[in-house]
Amino acid sequence: MVVADNLSNSDASVIDRIAEITGVRPGFFCADSAEKTAMVEIFRAQAFDAVIHFGGKKSVPESVSEPISYYQNNIDTPQRSATRWSTPGSRR
Repeated sequence: MVVADNLSNSDASVIDRIAEITGVRPGFFCADSAEKTAMVEIFRAQAFDAVIHFGGKKSVPESVSEPISYYQNNIDTPQRSATRWSTPGSRR
């Protein structure tokens, strides 16, 4: 298991907590999944069987006031991550 998180809405102590709960310390990359270069490097460095995006925004008032930001984060970024994961040179 690997976590890629820009820590914009969390902190690195979450990795310790995951290790406590599961007994397995995940790999960690401080990276924004919207940043192409960072994600390509992660996908080249690490083999993955699956990719799950848990970085979705969920505030209804904010989604109404900032719909483009919500679309980019909740739809566009996961689609781009899937494309980068399937790029030649990525380890799957």
